[in-house]
Amino acid sequence: MYPRVNKVNNYEFNEINFSFYTEDYSIKIDKEKCIGCGLCIKACPNNAIPHPRLEGKIRIKTEDLIPDTPDILKCSFCGTCAYICPLSAISLKYNGEKIPTKEMGIIRKRFVPDLEYHLVNSNQKEIKVFFDGKIYVDWDKCISCMSCTEVCPSGAFFKLKKNLESVHSKNKKVSFNQDKCISCGTCVNACSKKVISLKISDIHYSGDYKAFFWDSLLDRIKK
Repeated sequence: MYPRVNKVNNYEFNEINFSFYTEDYSIKIDKEKCIGCGLCIKACPNNAIPHPRLEGKIRIKTEDLIPDTPDILKCSFCGTCAYICPLSAISLKYNGEKIPTKEMGIIRKRFVPDLEYHLVNSNQKEIKVFFDGKIYVDWDKCISCMSCTEVCPSGAFFKLKKNLESVHSKNKKVSFNQDKCISCGTCVNACSKKVISLKISDIHYSGDYKAFFWDSLLDRIKK
């Protein structure tokens, strides 16, 4: 029966491959690059990328946030996840060859515009920052589990030194520096008490695009 499906999950990457009689497609998530920001999950037009299972976990690490491979019954191999990934951690292959970003269908056919970004080097990772946003924390509900400090790629969330108190987090062990924040949203995904939120104000892009596709993509990202 076609397609034949093969999944690979190891410490380096998650990959799903589906093969037809004469064609072979695959999507690969590089675990070394991924920071668990969840943009791919939000951006997918088919809700094909499952949320990581975090039930019962209090202290979250980056590896806990790395998404599994897409659901083969939902994935249309459109490439939206690879296009939007700020770490270039997701790649598409056709017949064993990696598809260059500019050759993906949604870009060639101008379903999406060109993202305008600047690069930030943080924790040995190169991150594309293409939107403005602001993090909000309900410090009264924070339990100082330190998950945000564990996963934050820029060091915006940090552990307080002993006997120091932050204006942001009275009687807490963690604080936050807005100037270091790159608004990736990883902390939001890691917070077990859901006291952190991200408000995206503007996404930078240029060029032509199909409004029906891009506008709905923007709505999903900003949720």
